[in-house]
Amino acid sequence: MVEPRFLAWMCVASFGAAFSCGCSPSPQPLPPPEVVLQGLTVQEDEPGNIRIAGNAGAIRHAAESTSLRIDNFGVGSGDPGFFSVAVAADGSFGTTVKGAVEDELRLQATRQDALYFEQLGKVARSLPVDVIRDAGSTDGSVVPPPQLDCLLIDSGEEGAGVELDFGVVASGTNVFSEIVVTNNCAQALQIEQGETLFTDPFWGFESNEVDLEMLPLPMPALMGVDISATAETALSEDVFLMRFSSGGTTYNRPVTLRVDGR
Repeated sequence: MVEPRFLAWMCVASFGAAFSCGCSPSPQPLPPPEVVLQGLTVQEDEPGNIRIAGNAGAIRHAAESTSLRIDNFGVGSGDPGFFSVAVAADGSFGTTVKGAVEDELRLQATRQDALYFEQLGKVARSLPVDVIRDAGSTDGSVVPPPQLDCLLIDSGEEGAGVELDFGVVASGTNVFSEIVVTNNCAQALQIEQGETLFTDPFWGFESNEVDLEMLPLPMPALMGVDISATAETALSEDVFLMRFSSGGTTYNRPVTLRVDGR
């Protein structure tokens, strides 16, 4: 099997005689990292803390330069926060952070990869993955949190519905984008105003009236995201968390926001 990171060598044989050929293999970058749900665990640690870990292979296509951002929405603990942990070359990691086992978490891996950036023009970054500890597990395994798959969130970017990456934004300029919400569920949903979790003053928002009842299959509701860059801020990330309720149950739908302000 040909190693996927390198182009194959090809030689031509004719009349039973092998002729040498001078091919130079060209290195190819690894695919972007990928967070694997089955390799993750969340365990209760000392009071007020949880242990988040991944076995070998939990982060695919990792290298020594890979890190994992963990966003805690604070659903169970009431204390949202974000953390970063180094990932080993085999894709394993482990860290203890503030939180409760009832908290919903968002995990996203980034690999510092000059070859990937050179050839694709972007950072090697996984799509965000949302998890919560499986309440019925004894080993700390995780599952996706209830998010109402029939509720469509579209940011118009790659990984629609999970992140908005505005790239480089020059200081003193504004960038505007819409988040489109469509209710394809059988029941009506009450929309609560979205909010950023980590009170980063870098972000500013202008939204239309979204405190309303969304009937099934209505005109989509639009939420505007207005970004203002400042000279003091380099890479900035936050989570725009929207909450929807139906029948007394609340569903969280996060959108990661990222901008490189220069």
